[in-house]
Parts: sequence; C-alpha cells; structure tokens
Amino acid sequence: MAQLGVNDSNEMSDIHSFVVRIWLEEVESETHRPVWHGHIKYVRNGDLRYINTLNEIPEFIQTHLHLHDET
Repeated sequence: MAQLGVNDSNEMSDIHSFVVRIWLEEVESETHRPVWHGHIKYVRNGDLRYINTLNEIPEFIQTHLHLHDET
C-alpha cells in the first residue's frame, strides 16, 4: 500500500477538507422538528459559513469544489 507523501502535490491537490460543527439548538414546539445550527469551514482557505439548516452543508461543499476546479 502506497503512502501519500507531504511533497506529493498532485495527490494533495485532490484532497479537500471541511470541518463541520452542528448542534441542536431547540425543537420547534408546534412541529416538534429539530432546529439545527452550526458552521462549516473549508480548511484550504479558511472560508467559514454559519448554517441554519443541514441542507446548507452540501451546498457549501459543492460551491468550494466547483471553485477549486476553476483555478
């Protein structure tokens, strides 16, 4: 099994890291649905976005992967 070296820039350019932190803020009293909050950070450039729904997570990731492909 090959090890990925730190100097292997071709392999490293294909790696994208995101840190996601989410927490349950409350449960809506009428619908009993959870209210999620949190933030997601793109490690490569430090871009941080606060989120109010879990659906925002894949949107953020797709945006950053698309931006990376254009550079």
